[in-house]
Amino acid sequence: MQFTYHAYKDLIKRLRSKQYELVGYTDYESKDQCAILRHDVDISIDKALELATLEHQENVKSTYFFLLNTDFYNIAAKGSIENIWRIHDMGHEIGLHFDETKYTDFTFGGGQNIF
Repeated sequence: MQFTYHAYKDLIKRLRSKQYELVGYTDYESKDQCAILRHDVDISIDKALELATLEHQENVKSTYFFLLNTDFYNIAAKGSIENIWRIHDMGHEIGLHFDETKYTDFTFGGGQNIF
């Protein structure tokens, strides 16, 4: 599969043509045949917003997982917060994308590594 917006729209179309319901993490258990759409936002909140807008236009809801610590974006920046709220306001769920490799040397008081 190509990783393009066009290919993603085609994937949504194919899932629907095979009678898959596109659902979230909270409502999948009551469905016979479903797919949960989720996105780990590793590099760009702006690109996540583009994808969320595409999904919104296709009447699709998904979950976006954002990193707290990354070299690619600052989740606490005003623009980042605004874009995450835009994604949320389109009906998508927001979650934490935790990268445990960022915290391998995390220690407390006496130097004990907690991970």
